[in-house]
Amino acid sequence: GGGGGGGGGAGRWRAIPKKAEPAALASTSSPELVATAPAASSFGRRWGPAAQKGGAAGSIEGSAVDGTGEASMSDLKSIRRVVVWFRNELRAADNPLLGRAAAVCRASGAPLVAVFCMDPSCFGESVTTPFGSPKVGRLRRTFVEDSVEDFRTSLKAAGVKLLICDAAPEVALPALAGIGAVVFASSEACPEEADCERRVAIALQSAGASLELLDSGGITTIFGDVELKAAGLELGHSFPEDFKVYYSAVKDRVEGLCRQLPSVDAELSSRCAEVATLQQISEDFLEALPPVVALRRRVDGQAAVVVEKATPGLISAAVGPSILGGETQALARMRAWLNAGGIGRYKATFRHLLGDYASRLSPHLAMGCLSPRRLAVEALRAAAASGNAGSHHIEHFVYELCWRDFFRHAARRWGCSLFKVGGPLGAAVASRSVPASPRMWRRDAEAERRWKDGLTGLPLVDAAMRELKAIGYIGNLARQFVASYLVEDRAVDWRVGADWFEATLLDYDPHSNWGQWARTAGVVPTNEAKRQRVGGTRYFDIALGHGGGQAARYIRAWVPELASVPDESLFAPWQRGGDLAGYPKEPLCSPDLRRYFEHALARLAGKGGGKQGGRGPKGEQSGWGRKGGGQGKGAGY
Repeated sequence: GGGGGGGGGAGRWRAIPKKAEPAALASTSSPELVATAPAASSFGRRWGPAAQKGGAAGSIEGSAVDGTGEASMSDLKSIRRVVVWFRNELRAADNPLLGRAAAVCRASGAPLVAVFCMDPSCFGESVTTPFGSPKVGRLRRTFVEDSVEDFRTSLKAAGVKLLICDAAPEVALPALAGIGAVVFASSEACPEEADCERRVAIALQSAGASLELLDSGGITTIFGDVELKAAGLELGHSFPEDFKVYYSAVKDRVEGLCRQLPSVDAELSSRCAEVATLQQISEDFLEALPPVVALRRRVDGQAAVVVEKATPGLISAAVGPSILGGETQALARMRAWLNAGGIGRYKATFRHLLGDYASRLSPHLAMGCLSPRRLAVEALRAAAASGNAGSHHIEHFVYELCWRDFFRHAARRWGCSLFKVGGPLGAAVASRSVPASPRMWRRDAEAERRWKDGLTGLPLVDAAMRELKAIGYIGNLARQFVASYLVEDRAVDWRVGADWFEATLLDYDPHSNWGQWARTAGVVPTNEAKRQRVGGTRYFDIALGHGGGQAARYIRAWVPELASVPDESLFAPWQRGGDLAGYPKEPLCSPDLRRYFEHALARLAGKGGGKQGGRGPKGEQSGWGRKGGGQGKGAGY
């Protein structure tokens, strides 16, 4: 839904239909497509006829073609057209989806059709979620369109037309495919996206075509099913829910897996040269397409967001580098950050609030403008070249990337429960696999509005929420403390926060976003410590503890109403009284959190800006909230 551009418009909270009856999914395309490929590659899943192979018609079978496209190619001559349905894979380099399609085209002689569907039920400007947020906010829509346009330019240079359709995938793809075509896509993990895949499969079957879904490994994740099995991990409903179990199994395999990639320049040159040799669709084909395809001749996106125009004052220094969509920008940003030594200080800066403190490549990972394997290997190479190989900085960077993989694979296990108020923990309680631990959630229209608009009266929270609304990005630490405020202090239904982040974040993907919010809300079953709500004052402590008055400068950059308020009153301006230029005179928070910020000011004055927040030498927390456990992960790299 949202981030991939191909998800359907169905809400995340309605029941997902059961898999269609076998007859509805039986494809009329060539039965040779379910021939078994060599087992050395990461195969995807295919909606197609298995009855001829001894299975039930309509089951998901092993794919016909391996990653190199060499298996059973002599049997694929009957394919009339190869369609690639792009969603979160908008890049030319390191793209097994594009490589698979090119291999089939080369063997069959069929033309290549590249498609991105800007589904109106997802990207329509008037479309809202059940919580009232835009399905895709303005900034994220612009980032997606910029990414699509950059990808279209890259493919055009190789002679391939990327067709952009303002239509639902289940409407556009059958019309583009036709009888005897095969449509390739990478498989998604969350219910809404999987439901869209089922609708597409059924519609393609009716058109005499078939759908093959490739495994995510190397496309949207570091580890695919084959690599997970090799690491001794179970898949689907048996996938471990505790990240420690997952990480211990995969951490020593990341470098060996990712170092297989050639240099990005060599990969781009090779892929473009390969694609340029393929048969392309003609203008006559495009002119003959029915109106339902809603073919767009150009992307009408704005120029990429220029944050300096969004808010005056210190915004440029506060925000750091602009985040621009597309593979070209992703590679440029990756190189610039690594060349500037970003990986050599990552663990010390990734939780900062100001400046160029992190890679800012999570939006590009979300849209597939950059592969996670590419980012991992380039970071490893840069660390080695700068003498940081094996340092805690590169180790932590890879650790964070593994969190991203973890959430995606865990989402397959959690299914629809990830989007329900009780979360996966509620499902586990219902099945009696864990003891009940009641959570009381509520809706509060005023609290929700003020949180979204950055008007809670807590300057640190408001600065982060305004940054999010202005540029579509906030760092790892800011995400944690705004979430802690909403779910712990206000006890607002945690899905309100996840939903707002879905609408506003450039780097939104359903797995990391909803998985992290569920984890923050304590509705993910893990070990006993993690079942408690993560947070308390932990993340405020870290923010106030940054030296150089960073938290104060952050507030001044985003909350101009407080320009005349001195530093000693900045975190609790209600104590000062008087006119606050329209800023709330009273904070919307519990008495405990109010006292926390008032006492933080006293500690700040007494310790000269040292580490603040009431954490003792062993990490005890005082005042507001429960003791938290763990660290916030999965986004804002």
